[in-house]
Amino acid sequence: MTDTSDESYRPLDQAGIEQLAWDIHGGHVFGTWIPDAMETSFAIVRLFLTPELVAKWKEADIAHVYEHISKAGPVAVNGMPSFMSFKLLSRADVAKVQKRIEQIDEFQKTTAPA
Repeated sequence: MTDTSDESYRPLDQAGIEQLAWDIHGGHVFGTWIPDAMETSFAIVRLFLTPELVAKWKEADIAHVYEHISKAGPVAVNGMPSFMSFKLLSRADVAKVQKRIEQIDEFQKTTAPA
């Protein structure tokens, strides 16, 4: 489980942005950008949502909850993986990761054999 003793968000560094972009692009990450993910896959998050934590997440401008597929539990809910751990992603980091994914896509399009 994510350590909830210190709920402050730490922005991803450039290496973290790069790794997450490649992992998402490769289909190795599941997050709340997928419809219904919060209700099915990250239900555990709701157990820890206190008003104080919600306020901290709002202050940090948290946009998404995610986890690597390899960390999924053995039980699926409506065909979607379930997780007992999660990571947070701020709106600013989402923009950086999304930009990097777009660059990866463009690079692959321009270098792919015809």
